[in-house]
Amino acid sequence: LLFPLIIIAALYPNERETKKRSGVWTRIISITWPFILLGILYLLARRSILGATQLFAEGGANLQEAILTAPSIFAFYLRQMVFPLWIGPSYPLRAVTLQNIGIGNFVIPLIVSMVVLCWMIWRAKHSKTARIGLAFFLVPLLPAMNIVAFAPEQLVHDRYLYLPLLGFLIVLVPAFASLLERIGGDRITRPLFVTYIVAMVATVPLAAQSLIYNRAWTSDLALCERGVRSDPTSALIFQRYGTALYEAKRLDEAVATFNRSIELAPIASTYVVRATACI
Repeated sequence: LLFPLIIIAALYPNERETKKRSGVWTRIISITWPFILLGILYLLARRSILGATQLFAEGGANLQEAILTAPSIFAFYLRQMVFPLWIGPSYPLRAVTLQNIGIGNFVIPLIVSMVVLCWMIWRAKHSKTARIGLAFFLVPLLPAMNIVAFAPEQLVHDRYLYLPLLGFLIVLVPAFASLLERIGGDRITRPLFVTYIVAMVATVPLAAQSLIYNRAWTSDLALCERGVRSDPTSALIFQRYGTALYEAKRLDEAVATFNRSIELAPIASTYVVRATACI
């Protein structure tokens, strides 16, 4: 649906490309109109089926909370792109409200987000490659920022970063190589090769973490065990963990896990599955 925005970023000429400005919008529209038309047809069909433009999760954030939470979500995704050492199927990031707003969940993430965005926009103004990278970074991430549609305990997921990470690297890698050229001068003759070596070194701990994390996906039980470690405040994750224990015939542990889920949030379905385990 948002792909036309990436096309615009890719085709729109820089300030130096004045000769290409004539007829640029005609060319952009000639390429994007099929996507726009299909997007409109899809949205109309979707609305006719759902009866609404969007479905909202029970207990989810409102618009004000979504705005207040946006810096924390953006900073979280930046951390996961730069060094995703802490990974799991669920994360303890919750909506920021007027009652819990503070330095850690709003002020610091806002400063970090503004600094990174300003730097990326500055890079995009000076490089068409960086502008395309910025588009691939921001455009696919926009739907993931719409947390009013998300369950309150499932605001962020690593899988939303597949395309944004590509865009981030398109901006970051040339900038790092350019920095090496300015710092090293003639001493660094192949800055892109040095950048590649640095990236390879950085992937060593990440590869180790990937091997460890892969074990969590061998079964539902292993995944839920990882989930309660990465997000120990999620009632939903504890409910799923209890269900996995129940299916493994570990009934006493299942009941204790359901009790913990109810302590965190008294969800009706948790009472039902706990009663089934007790029976």
